[in-house]
Amino acid sequence: MAQFAVHAAPRGCTRALHAIALRWQRLCCDPRFLLRARRSRFTALAWGQATAACPDGLVAGGMADGSVLVWNARALMKGAGDKAVLARIKRHQGAVRAVQFNPHGASKHLLATAGADGQVCIVNLANTATPSVAVLTAAGKGSAELTSLAWNTAVVHI
Repeated sequence: MAQFAVHAAPRGCTRALHAIALRWQRLCCDPRFLLRARRSRFTALAWGQATAACPDGLVAGGMADGSVLVWNARALMKGAGDKAVLARIKRHQGAVRAVQFNPHGASKHLLATAGADGQVCIVNLANTATPSVAVLTAAGKGSAELTSLAWNTAVVHI
């Protein structure tokens, strides 16, 4: 079984998302085109752990327009394109600069996002049809742009 890596050009310079087959730690020379973002460009990307509903995991993309899109990784690899989108979340007022799935198995359905607007959001993807979002910081005048974030690897809920 091949393993895949997802690639988008650095700092959101592209609207294309590709999967690259990795075999025995060698890079295959033929990346598979997966989808093209129509409204915005990618600024952040994360691949989450497998779930019962998504055996190859979820792929989350932070976009320059402030939205976060979540795809079924298996559907993307099979060429489903836009039909692979499971959720579209729009909470940030500026570009989404970082996205990261919770690394703990029991909380792998949680996605953290950070944006140019200074907001941190936690998205609960337990039900991708109706994801819930908790905004942890308020955007406003003088809010500092956030460019990265990380989950605590020792404690599940932080």
